[in-house]
Amino acid sequence: MKNIKDIALNIIKEKYAKDFQYSLGKDVFEHCSRTCDIALQIAEVYGFNLQQRIDLATGALLHDIGKSYVNQNVLNKAKKLTQDDRTLIECHPQYGFWILKQLDFNCTVVDIVYHHHERLDGSGYPQKLRGHKIDILTQIVSVADVYEALTADRVYHKKRSKEEALKIMKSDKGLNQVAVDILTECC
Repeated sequence: MKNIKDIALNIIKEKYAKDFQYSLGKDVFEHCSRTCDIALQIAEVYGFNLQQRIDLATGALLHDIGKSYVNQNVLNKAKKLTQDDRTLIECHPQYGFWILKQLDFNCTVVDIVYHHHERLDGSGYPQKLRGHKIDILTQIVSVADVYEALTADRVYHKKRSKEEALKIMKSDKGLNQVAVDILTECC
């Protein structure tokens, strides 16, 4: 898995910037890195081929790149977000899409970045996609992203235990429950 992540990092450095982690910011980069690790663990059980795992790792590492275009005061706000704040934050997948399209990343990676907040039940954003319209690699990154966010300290919430996080995720019908079950077993 480490090898796959290193390959993905090298692809990003070639296409985007040698020091891309600094443009993301330390907290966002660390979140993306942990999300990548979790997603690769889930993907291993699915048995994806090498290219699929590289695309998954690259997309996971870049999934929040659009946050570099969102006001940091809004991203780090400890108080409840206003509707305007939420609207700004919900633009980050679109910003990420624009960044990666300009840099000629492949469609799978762009899709992961653009759709990582979509949910199987249609409750996500930015396009309110449902079910099979969300690629399986994107679904896996979504599960890993939610798990990492729930189990990490944030300015707006304390980290939850693995058990609490998985309980929340198992009740979320917008998440791929097969991936959640794999996460329960492997992480």
